[in-house]
Amino acid sequence: MKGVSKDIEGELGSLNAQLQDIYGRLAHLELTREQVDRGAQLILGHKYREMAQRGIALAFAEVGFQNYSQFDEDGILHYIFSLIGTTEKRSVEICAGTGYESNSANLILNHGWYALLVDG
Repeated sequence: MKGVSKDIEGELGSLNAQLQDIYGRLAHLELTREQVDRGAQLILGHKYREMAQRGIALAFAEVGFQNYSQFDEDGILHYIFSLIGTTEKRSVEICAGTGYESNSANLILNHGWYALLVDG
């Protein structure tokens, strides 16, 4: 690089290599994360309602899964809405970032919800 000292050039090269390593690991995580597809979620919802009619309630720890949420919120929200039903299918999420890793993304992409996603 023209006009940049050898020390700074070396540091920039090292940082670039570290970033490439991080991007590679993130891409690997995205490829290996198993998602619960729409069909499986529809079957789960049916089973949840069937179990509720027989008086069987599940703990959130048993129903959680992560498609787009940071933790198990996708599965927990699916369980709740399977039991109580939906009317408007609308969501508002604050601090949604890019929207990809949010609590509303699974509802939008797999269940036809409309959402207002807000971030700073």
